[in-house]
This record gives sequence, structure tokens and C-alpha cells, in this order.
Amino acid sequence: MITEPDWKGHESNPHGRVYIGKHTIIREGVIINKPTEKITHIGDDCYIMNRAFIGHDCHIDDGVQVNPGASIAGFVKIGKYSHIGMNASIHQDSELGEYCVVGANGFFKGKSPDGIVWAGVPARPIKVNMIGIERSNLTALERIDLIERAIRFIDGFKRSSDIEGISD
Repeated sequence: MITEPDWKGHESNPHGRVYIGKHTIIREGVIINKPTEKITHIGDDCYIMNRAFIGHDCHIDDGVQVNPGASIAGFVKIGKYSHIGMNASIHQDSELGEYCVVGANGFFKGKSPDGIVWAGVPARPIKVNMIGIERSNLTALERIDLIERAIRFIDGFKRSSDIEGISD
């Protein structure tokens, strides 16, 4: 069902549009908001499962899977081949890179580089999404580069969390 934005005091742009790509499957009870600006975009080959919510002005890239009950707030960007777990939530204006995962019931807020698995409330990076990266059509060198960048990000996040008093 395509609906007006869930943003108090804001209506959809009458000239905006909702784009749903080729071979995308949208199951029952899904709500997709019309944009307040230009477009709410869902790419090709996505799978949006039952009871998912996709907010206004989102950009969901190709091959993304959104599991049952997941909620994606407005102005969120999700990179290709990412996976949003059952009942997970993504905060407005957040950006999730390519080949990322937000685990079931997780709450993600912020910006993520490619290839990271996030879990918890609030979500924290827990590992590199090796399965997603291995299944990608990236070259071997591109995969290695992505994995190395993801590892550096996770290590840096853990060090900064220790400084702030957050521990495992």
C-alpha cells in the first residue's frame, strides 16, 4: 500500500513519485510512503516481506531484502544487496552501505560503510558480512579491499567504544 508520509505536518509532493524496480517482490501488508521531496525509490530485484514499512524519500538500492516487520524511517539510504532483519528499525536520515546486515530486532542509526553486520539496540558492528561479500559479483581484489576496510572500521569502532566506556 502506498500512503502519505508519516511525518506530522508534511504532505507528499504531488509531483513526487514512488519507483519500484523490475523483479521486486512486495508481500502483503507492506506500507510505502510517498515522497515529501522527489522520490521514494526501491530498486530492482528487492524482496520486501510482509508488514514492512518504508518511509518517505527512502532510496533502497538493488537486491535489498527487508524482512517481516522491519521499519525504515524517512530519508534512509540502503546500499545494494543489504539485508534488514525481522523487526529491525532504521532511524531517519541513516545510511547503510552495500552488503550490510541489520540483525533481527536491531536499531540502526547513523552511517555504515560497506560489508558490516550490525546487531543490538543500539546496533553495533559485530563482524564483516563475509557471506554477502562472497556471494557478490565483485572481483577477488575488490572483495579483499572491502573486507580490509570493514575490518578497520570495526576495529576503530571498538576502540572508540572502549574510550567512551562501552564494553562487550
